[in-house]
Amino acid sequence: MKLWKTLAGLTAFALMVSCDLGTPPIGSGGGTEVEGVIVDQHGAPAANIWVRVYPDTSLSLSKGADVNATFLAIRDSARTNSSGAFKFPNLPSGTYNLVAWFKRNDTTMTLFRRSIVVNGNLNLGTDTLRAAGSLKLKVSIQGTSISGAVCQIAGSPFLAVSDLEGHCTLTGLPPGVYHVSVNVEGLPQGTTGPIAVVSLQVTPAGTLNLVWVAPGPPLTPPVLTAPAHNGEARDIATLSWNAVAAATSYDVQASTDSSFSTLIVNDTARVGLSRAFTVTNGAVYHWRVRARNSISLSNWSPVRRFTGKSTPLDCIIAASEAPVLISPAHLAKLANPVALSWGATCGAAGYRVQVGKDSAFNSLAYQNDSVSALTVSVALSGSFTYHWRVSAKLSTGAWAAWSPARIFQTDSSAALAKPVLVSPANGASGLSTVTLSWSSTVSGANAYVVQVATDSMFNNLVRADTQTTMTLSTVATRTYTNLDFSKTYYWRVFALGSNGTSVSEKRRFTTAPFVDVVLLSPPLLTAPADSAMNLARVPTFSWGAVTGAAYYHIQVSTVSSFATVAFSDSMVTGTSKTGYTLNTGTRYYWRVRAKSSSTETGAWSTVRMLLTEYPVDTPNEAPWLMSPADSTTNSNVVPVFAWAPVSGAAYYHLQIARTANFTSLVFSDSAFTGFSKTGITLLSNTRYYWRVRAKYDLTQASAGPWSPAYTLTTEGSTPAPSSDWDTRASGTTVGLYAVASRPSDSLVVAVGDGGAILTSLDKNTWTARSSPVAARLNGVTWGANQFVAVGNGGIVLTSSNGTTWTARTTGVTANLYSVIRDSAYFVAVGAGGTILYSLDGSTWQAQASGTTNALYFITSGAGKLVVGGANGTLRTSSASTIPGASWTGVASSTTNGLHAGAWSGTQLVVVGAAGVIISSANASTWTQRASGTSQSLNGISGSGGSFKAVGANGVILASVNGTTWTSETSPATSALYAITRVKSQWVAVGIGGTIVTSY
Repeated sequence: MKLWKTLAGLTAFALMVSCDLGTPPIGSGGGTEVEGVIVDQHGAPAANIWVRVYPDTSLSLSKGADVNATFLAIRDSARTNSSGAFKFPNLPSGTYNLVAWFKRNDTTMTLFRRSIVVNGNLNLGTDTLRAAGSLKLKVSIQGTSISGAVCQIAGSPFLAVSDLEGHCTLTGLPPGVYHVSVNVEGLPQGTTGPIAVVSLQVTPAGTLNLVWVAPGPPLTPPVLTAPAHNGEARDIATLSWNAVAAATSYDVQASTDSSFSTLIVNDTARVGLSRAFTVTNGAVYHWRVRARNSISLSNWSPVRRFTGKSTPLDCIIAASEAPVLISPAHLAKLANPVALSWGATCGAAGYRVQVGKDSAFNSLAYQNDSVSALTVSVALSGSFTYHWRVSAKLSTGAWAAWSPARIFQTDSSAALAKPVLVSPANGASGLSTVTLSWSSTVSGANAYVVQVATDSMFNNLVRADTQTTMTLSTVATRTYTNLDFSKTYYWRVFALGSNGTSVSEKRRFTTAPFVDVVLLSPPLLTAPADSAMNLARVPTFSWGAVTGAAYYHIQVSTVSSFATVAFSDSMVTGTSKTGYTLNTGTRYYWRVRAKSSSTETGAWSTVRMLLTEYPVDTPNEAPWLMSPADSTTNSNVVPVFAWAPVSGAAYYHLQIARTANFTSLVFSDSAFTGFSKTGITLLSNTRYYWRVRAKYDLTQASAGPWSPAYTLTTEGSTPAPSSDWDTRASGTTVGLYAVASRPSDSLVVAVGDGGAILTSLDKNTWTARSSPVAARLNGVTWGANQFVAVGNGGIVLTSSNGTTWTARTTGVTANLYSVIRDSAYFVAVGAGGTILYSLDGSTWQAQASGTTNALYFITSGAGKLVVGGANGTLRTSSASTIPGASWTGVASSTTNGLHAGAWSGTQLVVVGAAGVIISSANASTWTQRASGTSQSLNGISGSGGSFKAVGANGVILASVNGTTWTSETSPATSALYAITRVKSQWVAVGIGGTIVTSY
């Protein structure tokens, strides 16, 4: 069939727009039965639907799936049953187009599956009916509409010819992405070049317009601007690039591997010059951009890489604290202008500075509410006494408390001090990107001049740059990236002020030789296997080769953090290393990273653990404990501990402790020669743990395995209080920020950094679960027969069993910090005053909170919902459930951040920064309570009228009424962030994978 003719000088134009119609299943031969299932857009079976097949040569679909098309034979049609299933019992072998045709409520729904190859029994699986759409193209050249252009979906009979206005209309198309070829006759004189490569997405009843224009000059790759190469991005990375002339959109890709085989960001034809996404703490990202317009596509830009960083939750909380003033010292005498500096407030978005002529700051000499650095230079007149203070700006836009004020005096006669050079050190060599830094707190200086020269007399200057002090930190920097390779330079800094000029010492440095930078992947460790046991003392370590590596760096340590290293070699030229002599019976950790010839190092591999062999004569069995029997109650306070002998043992080691991990020992002796011990007096009415191991000699290396730990509770007249705590192995070192339990079986779920999810049925043994996200999870709750967890970037996850989790869409990107189940809904709160609610945990809606302050917690009690957060924000709902509830601010009597709240049945209690505790019986009137600590309190749980609260440095507080609080001995030293009651026990979680439980 001839659709157009080719004229001399004519160019055929291909509009390449992908059509994703699915990969046809192929039969396996041996039969002629074809079957499948069809469902509607909601997943329900589509009954009484005609399914028809046409030979692939048929053009009956050229105007869409024509319902009146003539069937080949009745055998070539089938009808779905009540389950949506259809079957062709005897379809001849061949290649077919398959069409399902259905109308419901005047809406045409079609399914078009092309190129079905039948050469045996064939099961097509399940397909979904979708509404038919249309594709409308306008073909015009240099503003002139082109009629008679032939528009055809590549490889199919769908085609149309443009009308007098240049419109081609293709109808009856299922949703998808299509390749369309456009062939044009009679082009205007001088018009050349191919038509654009464009992706067109067909949606139900959708119309898309394409205007062809004459080709222009080739597009150049975009210049990437941020993040800097090898830099960092905190929480959310905003990729940005410079505009390219004639470009209309850009393709953006980001990946955690330099080959871009797995894409985290893959935007096509993005309008604008930036793309933001949430990063994972510690992950290394590679990214690139290319430009496009309707007729051209540039090459990819050079690849950049950066590392993702997460702002810790305790950093967000700390942002509500006042900055610490650094310089000038209190009552200092200074020259004008005066440099004021202060310490960074973790999580602060900026600072404001006031200089007053009186202590109440009623008469201001200077105020700046938009300071982004940690110092300002203030020009003041004459000799006078001034007061100054600083406040941090929170991410919500609110201001934290003012710092304590300091006083200084100006002295117009003071001379400028010399700037102090900081780095690089004098004589430094091998520098590529050179960053010069110096102290920028010279009193009276209003600018600095940096000089860089090739001679020590500074006759041959290559740079002389002026720096002002207005936006600098306490250490100023100037970075140079275009200095010559392998060359020695000299540098110095001048301070300039109204009282004269001063100059620093001079230093020299040498730049690095030119090298090709190679991006190195982490090596894949091969042997020994992870957790290998009983290894020889001189093992062979081996790993896979890394492309571009010239050397490998191996480290072996007895601690998983590698804070101390037993062995290290950074110049291994092969993929294995032997010769290290390890101690017997010792646990070691090892890792490897690759190095290029330029000495650039790649990322460390994963860490593996091994355990070396014990001496041959080491006892390999644990003693059998005989008495007291396990779980003995009402034991004598002077019990007899006895155990069975172990063959080959010369000594026994007995331990008795108050905690299950034996961190709180009350007795330990490693040199028993018998099989029993008495005479140890224990406390009454107290639980103890005891265990024994056998030893060949008096050295620790000869010790065999410990016996299982037995428990006993000594006699007493009253029940022992459950106020003792023990640490549990979590199996992770990431921060844990929330914990919740399922009442039916006490299943406990803890969540935290990197999407971490841990579960436990006994509160002692914890199992890591697969998470569908890598962002931090800040809150978790149980309700309506499911767990719901929330986190950074508006993340919500749900699970019915704590093991399998599903990500849900919330429609927000704000960080979510807390979630509860009220009487009918799940309610989550977060940054910027965000409040979301959901009936089922899957579909979420926003509700106005009346505040833009960050909300760190939500709880319920006294017939109301209570939310709180930054700057002492406290708001209550008009009802015990939402939607329909309005929110009212109540006085919290504090400006400190409020981090968590709980209801015990009679009292609402809220805890926060600086040891703040407030309580209320009605959610309206709140009273401050003495906590006995100034540590930040991060979590609280209430049950049966009593409370437990946890916070920084492992602090644990207890109260039986919410009013009077006492401190409990805590086994944790790092910050605890959440706590919950699980039947008779408390479980708390925190930084570094810390988990502690009461017993």
